[in-house]
Amino acid sequence: MTYLDSVDLEKRRERKRESTRKWRMLNPEKSRESEIRYREANREKIRERSRAWHAANGAAWRAANIEKLRESARNWYAANAEKARWQARAHARKRAGLPEPTRPQPASCECCGGPPQGIGKQHGTLHLDHDHKTGAFRGWLCSKCNHALGLLGDDIAGVDRARSYLLKHAACNVQNAFAGFLLDQNVN
Repeated sequence: MTYLDSVDLEKRRERKRESTRKWRMLNPEKSRESEIRYREANREKIRERSRAWHAANGAAWRAANIEKLRESARNWYAANAEKARWQARAHARKRAGLPEPTRPQPASCECCGGPPQGIGKQHGTLHLDHDHKTGAFRGWLCSKCNHALGLLGDDIAGVDRARSYLLKHAACNVQNAFAGFLLDQNVN
């Protein structure tokens, strides 16, 4: 191939690129469909090309464009606040070794039915409750219910002991209240 052939080839390529740009501007729907078909047909090829570029240039590009990346992240967080919170919680759960929830977080505690309540940074959020032996997700609890179950040993036996204690003392309270009522009746 001679020099003139290569110049002519480059001119033809440039004309083709310009023609393609114009067509894409005039036919955005068809352009998008074509792009989607190409990406689906060449998914692995595109991934490999992307991995190669990032391996060669990624760190240098990030270092040169750190402010651009930070601004982009701030804009995304502002536009997707709820999704960002959900992702941060999911990431924190994963780091802590907690299971993935099997249902979305409700508006109220699944134990007491009350609104999320707690102290400090946990105020106003529900906790992901899980079985410590199996690691299985159990439900969403307010801070108070979560702490109460933990203090009772996270098992049915602990809850039963607390229930028995309350029932025993509830009977005493009823007897004491009745005795006080009888004393009041005798005084009059």
